[in-house]
Amino acid sequence: MNILTVLARATDNADQFEVYWANGVQKQGLLRVNVPSHGTDKDVIAELGALHHLLVVKGIFGQDRAGRAAQKQGAGIIHDEDADRVQLHVTSGQIKKLMQQKSKKLHLSPYSFFLATRFAGSNITVSHDRQWIKPRALENVEEVTVGPALDDLMDVPGVGLAAVSVHAIEQIQRRGNGLSLAEAWHQIRRVVRTLDYEVAVSDEKRRRDIDRHGYSGRYLYSTLTEWNVIVAPAKGLDRAVPVIATAYFERRPQTELVRIEKVAA
Repeated sequence: MNILTVLARATDNADQFEVYWANGVQKQGLLRVNVPSHGTDKDVIAELGALHHLLVVKGIFGQDRAGRAAQKQGAGIIHDEDADRVQLHVTSGQIKKLMQQKSKKLHLSPYSFFLATRFAGSNITVSHDRQWIKPRALENVEEVTVGPALDDLMDVPGVGLAAVSVHAIEQIQRRGNGLSLAEAWHQIRRVVRTLDYEVAVSDEKRRRDIDRHGYSGRYLYSTLTEWNVIVAPAKGLDRAVPVIATAYFERRPQTELVRIEKVAA
């Protein structure tokens, strides 16, 4: 059942919120969410942090689950019907605006990008009802700390978990003839899942990258889609995991490619 209900409420600590959650009817829990001490809209950030922890980190609906599934049909991508959508019940109406990219609070964008891309298309309703909360929620308590952004993560062959950058999504969107952000997320996921080679980049190219960016990333290639993906090292962008920095279409000759070895289970 793809229904997630969250209810955020303040505590005596201005930088910590309690977010009760329920997956369907039976499974419940409580997240104690610590938010940055500076800035405004801490309640919204806390609720976004809880949604990110449940949907992305824990993957309560599956690690590959999106707000609305997509499938290939001919040369394009279409969405399944409403019955397959993720159902979100939230406390703050601002979250619905952020997901629909209608919010004027741009400082919240780093915390909501996963909603505007991967989980765009979810059915979302706003409610302050708390009658659904049961005592068993207190048997499943976790503490979460929200950093400067909430990353969406994908499993990259030969790399492991990596964060999807805003730039990579936007490049897929622009080069895909005006795809929506949600469609661009499905497309980059398809590209990433089919990466099977690494491009043998020259030492000269590596030096240019380091001079320009301060680091040199890994150039990965999908022979199925003929798309290239550049993965930047975590230390290059001061992140906890590597970052899918960009993606672009370019056919590569076999002489430039080295097969990505699958990691043993």
